[in-house]
Amino acid sequence: SSWSQLPHELPSDLKQKGIPLFSQCTSAGGKMVVMGGLDPETWAVLRTVYIYDLSSRTWRRGSDMPSPRSFFGCAASSSGNIVVAGGHNSDKNALRSADIYDVAADCWHPLPDMKEARDECKAVTVPGGKVVVISGYSTELQGQFATSAETWDPATGRWEAMDNFWMPGRAPSAVVSVKEILYAVVDGKLWKLEEEEEEQGRWFEITELPRELKEARCATVLGKSGDILVSGLSHSADRRASVWLFVPASGSWRKLLG
Repeated sequence: SSWSQLPHELPSDLKQKGIPLFSQCTSAGGKMVVMGGLDPETWAVLRTVYIYDLSSRTWRRGSDMPSPRSFFGCAASSSGNIVVAGGHNSDKNALRSADIYDVAADCWHPLPDMKEARDECKAVTVPGGKVVVISGYSTELQGQFATSAETWDPATGRWEAMDNFWMPGRAPSAVVSVKEILYAVVDGKLWKLEEEEEEQGRWFEITELPRELKEARCATVLGKSGDILVSGLSHSADRRASVWLFVPASGSWRKLLG
């Protein structure tokens, strides 16, 4: 494997302030999209959208999100559009609202509200094109992560609630879908969802994260292999980036960076 640095020709506001804190990042249609987050200087909740085109290796600004939100769920749908849901607004109130971003047309469309407000939720696209928004918490239950989830079906345009979907009392760090199986990074471990009767699943611990990998907050699936890339900070004094690859077929880890 090899690494290369993205071009320095950033949009002017990114040059000045840097990438927004706690912004969300996903990819769709050959483009990497960075959304929302907090202003690094004022900590204001942002609506900004930045798009990096992987073919032309250039950055551009996208249309702003309809409203400021941070700590929201974000996932690319099967059509290549991006669904954002939940999070909190400028007043730190948890949100039920959701929107979908058409990357090619650079425009936003509202989705129906979820049944529950979900701050600090995670979102993942599953086979069939549905987007699952997992856990989170309401304004009143600050930090008390729900065990429920909600699924948006692009075929019906509706949300469907799922009770007892998530692990009790645990904050999801990252969730990915690998060949119809969900994996989650939680509390320094990698978990797998086993389907049971009546569509009720149960999460099982697969393995601990490598000792060198600290504060893992990001995971993605690499191409058709189904290998899972997990990144975070190392335990070194300079807290440099640490990136590891988990191979489900062998159950092994391979160090890529850090």
